[in-house]
Amino acid sequence: DTKSQKPLPLIARPPEKAILAPPQSPTAALQFGIYTKEFDEGGKLVPVLVTTLPAIDGVVTVPITTWATGTVTAKNVTVVFRICTACRYAEELKNSSAPQNELNSSDRRVHFDMVYAMGVVDPQALKIRPEPNVGHFTVSCMYACDNCGAATQPSERQNLEVFVSRP
Repeated sequence: DTKSQKPLPLIARPPEKAILAPPQSPTAALQFGIYTKEFDEGGKLVPVLVTTLPAIDGVVTVPITTWATGTVTAKNVTVVFRICTACRYAEELKNSSAPQNELNSSDRRVHFDMVYAMGVVDPQALKIRPEPNVGHFTVSCMYACDNCGAATQPSERQNLEVFVSRP
């Protein structure tokens, strides 16, 4: 008989504690491109990401600049420049290394101890020899640093498109 059973007492439970993630530290961010003296409305430098450069004696010189875009200094930075497989480095980039010292690799790594917040690194002159039938090529830039968060994945790389003008 259900009428003779007493209702169960309600028991108050303490509210669930909210699980809060620790506050995230700001991370450094880098932008790559060819920089001119053009600024946007906010006073920031504008990178050129598509350009035409001359081939002189079959070599295209691409002056890529690294810029720390935020308010955080990037520390212990490794930058990887990747060129297309139809291109070769005409000369080695200053202070760079190839993976496992394979000079035929399309990747070159450059290390910076730090890139100050809102700081610009002097342009890296990539001297690239595209095949004679190549009308344009891509230079991809990826990076990792101690305070950049995760290393950029190949799918997140920043690309610079270079069209080749030949005499």
